[in-house]
Amino acid sequence: MHNKDLYTSNLMEKKYLLYIDILGFSKLVEDDYKMVDELYKILNQINAHYHPVFHVICFSDTLLVYNVIDPVNIHDVRNCVQYLIEFVRDLMFRLAKHEINFRAVIVFDEFKHYYRDKIECFYGNSLIRCYKFEKQINGMGLFIDKTLTNIISSMPIQKYDENLDFVSLLFSLNSISKHYPNHCQSNFPKELIDNSDEFMSIKIEIKILKHIHNNSINNSNPKIRSKYLQTYQLYKNIYGELLIYLEKSNFELKSISLDAKWSLLSDY
Repeated sequence: MHNKDLYTSNLMEKKYLLYIDILGFSKLVEDDYKMVDELYKILNQINAHYHPVFHVICFSDTLLVYNVIDPVNIHDVRNCVQYLIEFVRDLMFRLAKHEINFRAVIVFDEFKHYYRDKIECFYGNSLIRCYKFEKQINGMGLFIDKTLTNIISSMPIQKYDENLDFVSLLFSLNSISKHYPNHCQSNFPKELIDNSDEFMSIKIEIKILKHIHNNSINNSNPKIRSKYLQTYQLYKNIYGELLIYLEKSNFELKSISLDAKWSLLSDY
């Protein structure tokens, strides 16, 4: 919404703001210019750009997404927050093969964005809160302001601190966990995995979990290792015995189903 007259208004409207910080960006710039360019290519392709209700702002290692059309009822509010969550999930899957991580925060607060001649202006309490929250998080993934948690109460959520809750974006794993332990131990019905959209992302989700688990043990940087460990513990608090089972199998896909056509599932 490129309205150059917006700055003439003193109104500061509240928006649903998604704040994403790409982790390890400085090292990426130092080590691999081509990967930085690939990262921006990915950021340019995410689904958020193509939804008319939302606007995307990118600066350096930070991505902002907010609603330009305000919800009119609780149904619209739920959809708005759900779309923001889906945008984060889309980015997580796109970055997984490059093992690039991020921290994301969703809040509802004042936000203003407009263009003044040659510069883009954006500010507000929501941006300040997201920045402060994000810098205090020892982990990665999606975190949501507790005041919004009731909107997504049907999703797997784990308390992080007094301000934020952690949201698991592993939707296929959520579905499998509903059946565990009855349908694990390598005998999960292959028909469900082969023919159901409900499980279509399980391959990439387990790859993400394996990456987090391995780095929580083996990453040579104690500070970074701590972030992985905290993140893995949040998942463990949600999935419990299922995650312990996957650990023991070294996150082998066949530990879920021996006969499923795993090669046909997308790596995203």
